[in-house]
Amino acid sequence: MPKIISTAQHGYVFGLDDASFKELCAEVESRKCLERLGFSSFDELAMHYGRTPKCPSCGSENVSRDGTDSNGDQRYRCSCGRRFGLLANSVLASAKTTLTQWLSMVSLMSYNVPLDLIAEQIGIHHNTALLMRRKLFETVNGWQEKVRLSGTVFIDEVYTFDSDMPKNHYGRNQRGLSKSKRCIFIAIDQYKNMVAFLVGSGMPTSKRINDALLPHLANGNVTKVVHDGLQAHRKGYKVCRGRGRNTQVDSQG
Repeated sequence: MPKIISTAQHGYVFGLDDASFKELCAEVESRKCLERLGFSSFDELAMHYGRTPKCPSCGSENVSRDGTDSNGDQRYRCSCGRRFGLLANSVLASAKTTLTQWLSMVSLMSYNVPLDLIAEQIGIHHNTALLMRRKLFETVNGWQEKVRLSGTVFIDEVYTFDSDMPKNHYGRNQRGLSKSKRCIFIAIDQYKNMVAFLVGSGMPTSKRINDALLPHLANGNVTKVVHDGLQAHRKGYKVCRGRGRNTQVDSQG
């Protein structure tokens, strides 16, 4: 068994009680966020991107500072009497999770890591991870309504297990593209504009894909749609020809 070298830091850390140790861990995570992003909290991040305090009750911006909360974040009070924080009326309002946990959530989701494993890795309950994922999807769906794809558009799908759906009688997820997997449709153009949609369970149909994609194709500016030869692609993307004068629908793969 390797010998643990005794240092001043080692003695300090192992001498802390549980409450003090949790506070130290929180400060360490804040410093990691500061070094990675330049911000150590949600409020700092929100102020950097221009968010201003606005009353969630009456919508007034005529507010004044009114102390801080238990986390040290600034609180505001409106002339109507409502007291609130900078993140009121946002998906992060009253969030108990930290900025580090949200960053880890987004990073792990980008690698299609199962939700239960994400929850274990970032130290949260499954239901909390499920709520965070829903908030992230809702935010993306709202933001990408304005996105329009043009030029050459590449499309594909990825699949992830739906933790809410029942498993087989052995308690395992089914193999292949079963209906226990959720289909996420992704399209990106040559200018790196991208949209992603949840289009149901199992193999997608051409109708579901078209319903998701067509509103995001710029009329007259789509020259080619590249896909992997899936049957739903071959049937569905004939409609894409109407989105550009000489739109091609090519299969690669």
